[in-house]
Amino acid sequence: MKYALLFPVIALAYTAITGCNDGEKKMYKVGGRVTMNGDTMPAEGVVYFMPVNSQGNRGVGAFGTDGRFRVTTWKPNDGLQPGSYNILVHCWKEKPIGFGKGVSFVNRKYHNQDSAVSGLETVTISKATTDIAFDVSPPPQPETSLEQTTRK
Repeated sequence: MKYALLFPVIALAYTAITGCNDGEKKMYKVGGRVTMNGDTMPAEGVVYFMPVNSQGNRGVGAFGTDGRFRVTTWKPNDGLQPGSYNILVHCWKEKPIGFGKGVSFVNRKYHNQDSAVSGLETVTISKATTDIAFDVSPPPQPETSLEQTTRK
């Protein structure tokens, strides 16, 4: 009977010594710049960091025309968990509505998270970094809006 209280006492002592683990993973501050053909971006947009093999959580980094972004996963600018990420870049002239196509300033290959399709290298995060850089290109031919195509 005197040993019945031993386990709870040991568990309480262990928690007091090691601290509680609330399940949060290590986060690294991440930022950088996206350019179009080496120059500024034509509009605001978003860089998506998609975990390779769906391991981990995605992050997003909004950018202005200067292309600079900081990545958010849970809280503003908290960065990314360690791991490898494929990259998507969206920069819209006209955002898609519902299942519509929208009009993109960037080549649609950058909307694909497969690095073999997008041509953007997979990024591995193992420390804080603010110098990630992506250079994207416009669509091969300027895209037209649905409104412009229906008027013809």
